[in-house]
Amino acid sequence: MTRLLEVAGVGKSFRGLRALHELSFEVGAGERVAVIGPNGAGKTTCFNLLCGVHKPDAGQIRLRGQRIDGLRPDQVCARGVGRTFQIVRPFSGLSVLDNVVVGALHGERSLVVARERARVILERLALGDKRDQPAQTLTLPERKRLELARALATRPELLLLDEVMAGLRPTECDQLLAVLADLQRTSGFALLLIEHVLRAVRALAERVIVLHHGELIANGPPEQVLREPLVVASYLGPDALPGAAP
Repeated sequence: MTRLLEVAGVGKSFRGLRALHELSFEVGAGERVAVIGPNGAGKTTCFNLLCGVHKPDAGQIRLRGQRIDGLRPDQVCARGVGRTFQIVRPFSGLSVLDNVVVGALHGERSLVVARERARVILERLALGDKRDQPAQTLTLPERKRLELARALATRPELLLLDEVMAGLRPTECDQLLAVLADLQRTSGFALLLIEHVLRAVRALAERVIVLHHGELIANGPPEQVLREPLVVASYLGPDALPGAAP
């Protein structure tokens, strides 16, 4: 598998509090990788470093072999990294369509082309019939799909999903999983997702990375990693093991 993202020895502290320490992992082109761990493990800090929100104190981040650590978020996006956020905040004063056009215009000069791309994406995410509605009228599952649509409109090679299943009912989670699997299969982008919903991790991820106290403690196939004693002890608990009661 061709290496797309490489995180090498990355560290980050905030006012003396260590958030990440010597974090290293890779994501291949088209690969689906989940990042899990308890609250405060460093997952969101990791995403913020990948996206250019913060600059690492140590280590390097490379995309297709080129360093992106230290770049601004818009520059990282232009290199091919898209992101959703755990708390969805659409532009409430804009229509659903125009929210996605904002993403499509990143790297696209033609408004006509951007609007057409936004329409196509909204149709694929079952939001086409709501494209002219104000974004603030959408339900939570619809806002989640809108957030995803806006990220997809930037044409990412690597899509970062930050707890995209949070707040969804099981049926809504399954529907979004099916959409994501179809989009990733047809578009070929790599997925790196922070997720606490283990049914989503098992269904979508080919590999799981576990963080604890800012350090990587496990990296491998989901069913292997989710059974590792250190992962169970630090994060999951015995009730989360495969075969345990839901």
